[in-house]
Amino acid sequence: MRLREILEWSAQLAGCDSVPADSQVYLEAHDDVRRVLFGVDIGLGELLYAREAGFDAVIAHHPVGDRAQIDFSRVVWRQVDQMTAEGIPRDVAEAYVWLASEAASFVHGAVLSVDGGLVLGT
Repeated sequence: MRLREILEWSAQLAGCDSVPADSQVYLEAHDDVRRVLFGVDIGLGELLYAREAGFDAVIAHHPVGDRAQIDFSRVVWRQVDQMTAEGIPRDVAEAYVWLASEAASFVHGAVLSVDGGLVLGT
């Protein structure tokens, strides 16, 4: 079994429709993989342990340091779907995520009214 197949399978087991944008495969295997170390937060210690213990691969949900190959905007905007699944209106969720994003880095001391136009009707 190849690493990408294992990562996709693990995402399905976790209930995800696809591999999260902030998930990554470490220690690429040249052959079929027999032993994999899975983790959420993988650091240098776990990577060294995996090599010493003979693991063929390490799969981490949270990327390690500057080796991360992450589409950060997809990770942030995915939160909108999670909030709407919990009952938060989509426009409110998008406003929250936008305010937390780099796109709003110059927004300071402003009131962002997300009320469907109720303020205009008063």
